Amino acid sequence: MRRALVGFLVLGFFLVGGLVLAQEAAPYQPDRPWESIDIAIVLDTSGSMQPLLDAARLKLWEIINDLSEAEPTPHVRVAFLTYGHLMRRPEDTWVKVWTPFTDNLDLVSQRLFEAKISGDTEYVARVLDVAFRQLEWTESDDALRLLFVVGNEAADQDPVLTLEDVGQDAIQRGIVVNAIFCGSHKVATARSWMRLAEASGGNFATIDHRRNVAMVGSPFDKELVQLSEAINQTYLPLGLRGQEGRIAQAAQDRRALKLDLAAAATRAQTKASVLYITSWDLLSALESGELSLAELAEEELPEEMRLMGPQERVVYIEDTLVQREELRQRIHELSRERRRYVAEVARRNRTDTTMSFDTAIRKAIRQHATDKGFSFPEEERDEE
Repeated sequence: MRRALVGFLVLGFFLVGGLVLAQEAAPYQPDRPWESIDIAIVLDTSGSMQPLLDAARLKLWEIINDLSEAEPTPHVRVAFLTYGHLMRRPEDTWVKVWTPFTDNLDLVSQRLFEAKISGDTEYVARVLDVAFRQLEWTESDDALRLLFVVGNEAADQDPVLTLEDVGQDAIQRGIVVNAIFCGSHKVATARSWMRLAEASGGNFATIDHRRNVAMVGSPFDKELVQLSEAINQTYLPLGLRGQEGRIAQAAQDRRALKLDLAAAATRAQTKASVLYITSWDLLSALESGELSLAELAEEELPEEMRLMGPQERVVYIEDTLVQREELRQRIHELSRERRRYVAEVARRNRTDTTMSFDTAIRKAIRQHATDKGFSFPEEERDEE
């Protein structure tokens, strides 16, 4: 661990703004667009879709963990939208942007848990139009722009926009729309979802959203959760938003654990990966190398560092970085053991997960990312 500690930048949170259907969001321009993957997750939250929302909450970390294996390592941003909820206003076309594109995965998890089920106005074309126009998509032909829209009613109900309209718009914008229908591909309703995928150049898939989505547990889960709690102690909050970030981190830990011990274990793997970005943490700012410690205002420092001298701060940061890296390595080791164990259980039980929410998303991401130039290791396990 190097002694010369220079350069970190505290990146701010951004909050979800109001929905303005006609407004075009400013495009996002990253430094390395060829490593950028935008993923918009669009869920139907009408009355019968609670199992779908539960699956998204449970499987978010598995989806992110799969992406963390990509080469080169992508910069992943996730947006979350819902449609069909009774409490959305008609002028907002029953659409809600819960979070625009963000690499703050704790925020995405928080919004998934805040979403509620109610209603029956399911305008698929309209929610796609909102996603195209309001989200700040990466502006580069090198970036991978993916949208996953999931629902169980006909996709062509919108009285204003047709599937062909939004399909052509998606193609012109370079956004790949993947249509996921909750039900059998043999029913008549599925045909509109097939049309959407065909019109937009994306994938069509079917899932059984009512199927039990419980995860496979392993002997390694308990220690992974303990390591997840331990690594939290290596996060050094910067000012008020740092305190808020630490609270949010712990809250999502508790929510994952309440869902399932295995879900909390997969979240631990995410927290040890480079895709888990915390703009509120001093060490993360240090690892990015964009802000000088000497330039940081006293009130922005973690409370435990304020009475330290300059050299004491350097030593304290280095020691905490070493501790974090050791915890990360142990989490990586146990996560590999967990994957092998779960693969063996799936093979032994002949588990069929071809109709699960995360399988449909992970399969499509791998396909589109591979087409874009990313590579993935051979999977050690069947899908959970």
